[in-house]
Amino acid sequence: MRYLSRRAFVTTAGAAVVASSVKAELAVNIIGRTTFYPEDFGSGKDHDQINRCIAAASQEAIRSGGADVVLSRRYRTEQPIEISASRVNLVAKAGATIAGIGRFDTIRFRGSAKNEIYYNHISGLALSEYEKTGGRSIAILYAAQFIADDIPIENPYLGYDVISCNNVTLRNIRVANPRGEFGGRLTGGGQAKDGMEVDGRSDVIALENVVHSGGSARHRVDGNRHGLVVDGFVHTVSAKKLYFTAIDGHGLWVRNSVGAKDVPSFFSLYGVEGDFCYGVGVLMDQCNQFFMTDPMIHGSKGGPNIRLGEAVSGASLQGGFSTGARGDGIEVAAKDVAIIGMKIADNSAPPQGGKVGAASGIILKAANVGSRIVGNRVGSPSHPDWQKHGIEIEEGASSFVVTSNVTTGNARHGIANFAGTDATKIVTNNI
Repeated sequence: MRYLSRRAFVTTAGAAVVASSVKAELAVNIIGRTTFYPEDFGSGKDHDQINRCIAAASQEAIRSGGADVVLSRRYRTEQPIEISASRVNLVAKAGATIAGIGRFDTIRFRGSAKNEIYYNHISGLALSEYEKTGGRSIAILYAAQFIADDIPIENPYLGYDVISCNNVTLRNIRVANPRGEFGGRLTGGGQAKDGMEVDGRSDVIALENVVHSGGSARHRVDGNRHGLVVDGFVHTVSAKKLYFTAIDGHGLWVRNSVGAKDVPSFFSLYGVEGDFCYGVGVLMDQCNQFFMTDPMIHGSKGGPNIRLGEAVSGASLQGGFSTGARGDGIEVAAKDVAIIGMKIADNSAPPQGGKVGAASGIILKAANVGSRIVGNRVGSPSHPDWQKHGIEIEEGASSFVVTSNVTTGNARHGIANFAGTDATKIVTNNI
């Protein structure tokens, strides 16, 4: 896939402009654009009007460098609304809604491996998906310099899906009550399905104020409806405030189930919050270089709040808390992990189905290599009998440093070290 610079692009006048932020890019990119309204493109079904409008806007974008399709009311669509040209924006006036009916992708921004699209923007549009029986709310395929903001998605089958894209910003997105496998997905490479190419990849994905909420009260809870799934060759993901509430499954799930040539890598996440997920709050199955600051994960019902699997290498959790899980607060089987300055308390929690004294605050599994557990508060004065141990180190764990932690308020031991100590297994100066 061919990528453009994140800082240089061309306006409708053809002049190169350097922009240092998304806001600057947007401000320049909309100057001199032609505006189109679906109502000006004949009668008939709403999706026909919109797609005719998009076809005209696409021709204008090719001619002059950009065009906006403006939606101003409630539309009902029984077919996909598709944009396959660069610099065509879908912009909504206050109250504009698209209601999908049937099994299809409601909105598709679609390029290809040989013909990517650039500088598309969707903003302010509400998606009412109650009558959808399948498909995605927003599918973004082979797009670069793409922005989606201020999009509420209600009761989708599948929410947003980013496939083999570069430099995508998702901002102020809310996905409520998904009925399919995920509320959101970032993916690239692997099996050639869902529009993916075997050699595809996604790079530079930014999420800001993205909210996922579950609908467990509306359907049978089976653990198969997840919040955000990151799957395959996806590199450089950043997030500022990412929320998961009552997800029927895992909140954030990072993996390579598609068999891509590389695994998800280079994550920088700030302020991830997960409450009462029915699976694991943050599940890292396969990932390289994962850094999470000030996570707030509470009440996971399907096991630990945070699990770092054996196929994870290079992870840091700093600040924030992990509390009230059914299982362990944090389970670590990964390599090269740092857990610093966190509050970890009240796990193995009976309110979430946990058994008193069965699970620990932090557990370093036998496969773990190279952990640094420093300066954490692990234990609870209010429920000192819930967590079995503050920090549990299984036999087989190696090359670890556990120091400067406060581990009072646990059922059995503050630190239970079954791996022993030597020059590479250091447990010292803990309370």
